[in-house]
Amino acid sequence: MSKHSIEILSIYCKDTGSRHTDGVYLEIQADAGVQARLPNIPGEPLSVRPMSNGETWYLTGSTTSGRTFNFDHLLTVAVWDQDIELDPSSATFLVNFNWEPTGTPTNFTTKSMVNVDGANYTIKYRILD
Repeated sequence: MSKHSIEILSIYCKDTGSRHTDGVYLEIQADAGVQARLPNIPGEPLSVRPMSNGETWYLTGSTTSGRTFNFDHLLTVAVWDQDIELDPSSATFLVNFNWEPTGTPTNFTTKSMVNVDGANYTIKYRILD
């Protein structure tokens, strides 16, 4: 059983870094284990979440409760843009978020990342334990 938990509420797109909408998906990996992909729509293994500048994706559809991820040493969330549907080789890496254990629960807070092309994403999360 994992010792630490983070609840991710949302991903906010401040700027796609391009003139088009990003087809966003997340790869979540705890402790170098198997990656999980979101969105995870049954029957659509390569689904994406279209995002434009100023748009927020609430991972569970709720503005008050998110998805919880458990880990021992490191949780990584990579944000990708897949412009061509059903072709994972067309994906472009946008930003990466990493968490290590802090041992201190928090209220919801944010982390922002900008890549070299200007893609600017913010993740809203809280540390549960």
